[in-house]
Amino acid sequence: MQAILELQRQLKAVQQSKGAQANKLNERNVVDIIRKLLEDNKIKLIYTQDGKEYLTNEQLEKEIKELLQESGGRLSVLEIPSHLGVNIDVVERSVDQIVKKNKLNLINGQLISEIYIDLIMEEVYEMLSDKGLLVLQELTTKYNLPLDFIKESIQHRMEYSLPQGCQLQGNSLMTKTFAERQVCKVRGILRGVTRPVALSAIATQFKVEEQKLKNITDQLIKESQIKGKIQQGLFIPQAFTQMQEGACRAFYQQNRYIEYQMLSKLQVQKPREFIEQVIGKDKGNFLANFYISKDFVQQIEGQVQEIVENGSYLDLSHIVPSPFRDQDIQDLVNIVGDQCRLLSSNQHIVSEKFIQKCLEEFKVSSEQIAIKNIKKGIKPQTEEQKKTQQVQSTNKKGKGGGGKGGKKKGRQQDDNDEEVKEITVEDQLQINITEDMIKETLSSSSNFVEFKDTPNRDDYLFDTLAEFLHIPLNKQYQMIFIEVFARQSTKQNASVNKNLEQEVEENFQTLQFMFKQLELLRKIMTQNDKEKEFDVISAPVKAHWCKTDAQVMLNKLTMVQAFYNNVDLNNLALSKDPKTQQNTVLNANDRKTVAKQFQKHVTAIFEQAGLYLSNKNFDDFMTHLSDNIKNLGARIKQTDKKIEKKIKDQLSKELKDQITVDKIESPLFDFRSLLIIILNNRLLESGVYLNLPNEEWACKIMTNLLINHGIESNMDEKKKDDLVQATQYYSLHCWTKSEDKEKITEIKEQSQNLLLELIK
Repeated sequence: MQAILELQRQLKAVQQSKGAQANKLNERNVVDIIRKLLEDNKIKLIYTQDGKEYLTNEQLEKEIKELLQESGGRLSVLEIPSHLGVNIDVVERSVDQIVKKNKLNLINGQLISEIYIDLIMEEVYEMLSDKGLLVLQELTTKYNLPLDFIKESIQHRMEYSLPQGCQLQGNSLMTKTFAERQVCKVRGILRGVTRPVALSAIATQFKVEEQKLKNITDQLIKESQIKGKIQQGLFIPQAFTQMQEGACRAFYQQNRYIEYQMLSKLQVQKPREFIEQVIGKDKGNFLANFYISKDFVQQIEGQVQEIVENGSYLDLSHIVPSPFRDQDIQDLVNIVGDQCRLLSSNQHIVSEKFIQKCLEEFKVSSEQIAIKNIKKGIKPQTEEQKKTQQVQSTNKKGKGGGGKGGKKKGRQQDDNDEEVKEITVEDQLQINITEDMIKETLSSSSNFVEFKDTPNRDDYLFDTLAEFLHIPLNKQYQMIFIEVFARQSTKQNASVNKNLEQEVEENFQTLQFMFKQLELLRKIMTQNDKEKEFDVISAPVKAHWCKTDAQVMLNKLTMVQAFYNNVDLNNLALSKDPKTQQNTVLNANDRKTVAKQFQKHVTAIFEQAGLYLSNKNFDDFMTHLSDNIKNLGARIKQTDKKIEKKIKDQLSKELKDQITVDKIESPLFDFRSLLIIILNNRLLESGVYLNLPNEEWACKIMTNLLINHGIESNMDEKKKDDLVQATQYYSLHCWTKSEDKEKITEIKEQSQNLLLELIK
């Protein structure tokens, strides 16, 4: 700095010396020198807007401060460029530096000094002295300054710039005297309140800030200057609470119950909590709409206990207060009547013993109705039918109306169900025991004298009791119906199984008989050196037996075994009997399903037998079954000569009854069927009955045996020719078309004559 001053003195001395005019710098020289200094960054200057003057940063800051002071301590940044001739961006940078270095505030683009704030405080002082209360929002509007800035400024200067004892509460500034006067005002208002009042309503009416009012109220309650409490924005005076409690206690002591609605009229917002506080939680019971004392409950409980012991009923209308609603009565019964039932009227209560007495009265008649329905063909529902019925019942309830009318409508049968014998639960509830039947039975019973048709009878009780008993009686009927049906079904099943077991025995003995007949044929053909031909003949015969006779016998044996093992076929996925539509065993899959329910060793026997049949191994099937038949439930005798003779005589009779002259000469005769029967009969008479079907291969086998293998020893050539020709006609009946009428007539006459010859 000393060097600069020295240079200035030297410059001044040169310019004042002789010839100074020549040594003086003109304006252009000065501008060039300054520009050179600026280019070399040796000095920093600020251009004015007209370009005629330069300013340093220090000078600019100084001039801004002077301008702020001239403006009274508040200056808009946008006004500075017009006063100092400097660009706005330069001014803004300089203002930022000034704010950092000095106690100045930049608020909303305005510079504000402490002088301006002191002026505001002087005005606030005067307003407080005049009014005692000042709302800060008024100052923000008046001075166009943010509320937070004003609030902060007041807080910093409150001790020395404002009246002593001033208080800043929220956004309100008040003197100590005003605050005390406001407390007195609030105290007077609240002491005069007799009912709950909203603090917001008081604040609006008396022009007190709500938060300030709440703070004053809390302070007064704490200091016991007023008696009451604040609850959910309401001031509730103690006198009102005492009035509520007094009214509650008085009503409860007089009536031994109190209604929640009454407490609501007394402006009790939470009745249950209020009762627990005033009366006590353990001194009574809470119902849906009432609180009832324990001694009242015990009084009712004593009367209820009496009807429980005596097995009778009680009219609650004489002991329960009239204001009690249905739900309250139900709650009360749940407390005192664990062995009682409340009727639909909610007026009468009956003991379980009395209900059982009523149910016993109907047991005999229910069994009689069940027997009648079983005779009509009605059967219990299956699980699948029950599920379907539940869905249908739900749909009916959705469509039906409310009340009794809707229920009765829901019980009616659909027109589409008239042909179905298995009636639904709803149908049985409607058909079997109606309310009229209940009334008639009770009124005529000597066990219910109170229900006799007399003027003293309680008809209301009589009607509601009949309505109540309707469902339990029909449920009881359902149980009785199932029991009766089970008893009769057991007898019937035992009879059916006995018949089935007899059929199995006959079928098995017939198979044994045919098996022996086939063995006899083997011996005959072996003696004639025709063992290979026997194998060719026996293979299709055994395959046929495996598919027909053996299959049927094994199916029936499975059914018999299921009966002895108590297997319920209705619960299994089986085939339906075409006649009875009941589950039965008709094929290999059915046998496997049922056999899985047996013991393991029995299941193995049936599985192995089924395997032999599927492989067409008749010999092993018969051996396997003969060895294990004693381990099964069926009581089957092995064949002997007596049984074989009986089977042969029975088969002979059945075959001969089917090949009479009348049947052959009938216009509707069936040549093929009759020929097969004749061939089977001839083989039976020859001792090799094979029971072959009405098929061409079977016809050829039987004819071959009779003609070529000497099965029938006394057959003459004429008979043999007739058999050959009959076999040929069998084939003709296979392919002859119905439109060849003349050919059919000719064949018919010839075939009839052949059959007549064969049966001679």
